[in-house]
Amino acid sequence: MECLTLVNVLKSTFIATLTLFQVSLMGPATAFVNATMDKVTEWREAGTYPGYVMHQLSILPIQGSIRQHRSAVLLYWTYLHQLLHDCNKQTNDSSLLADVPAVIRRTLFDRFTQVAPTKLRLGWPFTWKSQGIWSGKSQGK
Repeated sequence: MECLTLVNVLKSTFIATLTLFQVSLMGPATAFVNATMDKVTEWREAGTYPGYVMHQLSILPIQGSIRQHRSAVLLYWTYLHQLLHDCNKQTNDSSLLADVPAVIRRTLFDRFTQVAPTKLRLGWPFTWKSQGIWSGKSQGK
């Protein structure tokens, strides 16, 4: 019987998270798995996905398990690319990656974004103005 330790709990939690993450990617990745060359050409002409993804889709292996895995990786890369380019344009995180499954979206936000504080404090217990150090007027002689 295996002893319940912190390491074992962390391993099982990581595996469960990874499995849920992989399952969440596999659904949307079927578009890449089932893509024909005509569909890839259509996506390329429409600019649906980044050029790197289009190139990789055109050389995707035919073997099922490898094709599924690489499709999931390409989809994840696409989500990262979308997050990078959309993050600076929008301030409302509810509209960022709206078409991405919730598990993946939350993981991307947790790993690759940072919430800015609503009020910036530099650690000063006072303001310069309240202490009479700076009045906002020039102190010329």
